[in-house]
Amino acid sequence: MSKEKTKNKTKGDRSRNQPLTLEALAEYGGLMSFEPPVGPFDANGAWSHSFRLWMVSEKPPGNHKTPHDVNYRGLLQISRKRLPEEKAISLEIRQACLQDAPAINETQVQLVCADNILASPRRWTLRNTILDEKQVVVPQTEIHQSGEIRGTTLHLCYAGQSVQRQVPEQVSCNWSLWDAIQRLWQVPRYNGPSMKFALLEELDLLKLDQCIDYCGPVKKQINGKTISLHCFQHVGRGLLPYHYYLDSQGRLLLAIGGERAYIYDPNVWIAHKTRISQLQLVQRKKPK
Repeated sequence: MSKEKTKNKTKGDRSRNQPLTLEALAEYGGLMSFEPPVGPFDANGAWSHSFRLWMVSEKPPGNHKTPHDVNYRGLLQISRKRLPEEKAISLEIRQACLQDAPAINETQVQLVCADNILASPRRWTLRNTILDEKQVVVPQTEIHQSGEIRGTTLHLCYAGQSVQRQVPEQVSCNWSLWDAIQRLWQVPRYNGPSMKFALLEELDLLKLDQCIDYCGPVKKQINGKTISLHCFQHVGRGLLPYHYYLDSQGRLLLAIGGERAYIYDPNVWIAHKTRISQLQLVQRKKPK
């Protein structure tokens, strides 16, 4: 086997068998189109962030000059605004994940959170659907869920059923945590104890014993530029470790864990539409 083939095989095996890192993501070209944003940012105000979902592929590394490759797996958009009269914040979430059919798993969430250090969920509505290659909802795949947390009691309602369960007082969810981290870096606790809490994943599955630690400032080479970042690590029961990278303004740029990475990309909707068009073209060329 040639040295080049051995190098590519080793790199591919490493990406599938070990957690993805920022260095590996850059090596695979996942950051080739990444441009760090400029200008001020207020994590406590209104904002809207879009992220490209990049995932390790079983296929060998190819041409990664555009984000429309085999590693592009979807997007996540989170928009925030304050609700001063309720001492709360509102998060609007849109998430789209490409499936193999091809199909798209699309999630839309309206979430009201406490204006606290964990952005603890208060109440929400969630809609999840599967779209086919023509962007039409697949029959019997639409799910509606609503919920709220009163005190330490979680109330969930979906499919005509109501469920109650107890949750710890310190609780967040996978989406509101992204808001919390952007404000957490401002808290003068860099050398203090870990932030411990419970995670309500997808606003449904409760995972206890979660922990966030500040890893300190880091400097990384991305596309030939040295970028100063702040890094947080999230570990916990039933969860692969995640690393969150923020810029000097506290703006979340990268979230990396397991085989996936969320990459800040204000133009991700263009990439998403392009990828869908490519999948539709492939589907039309398949023999019937």
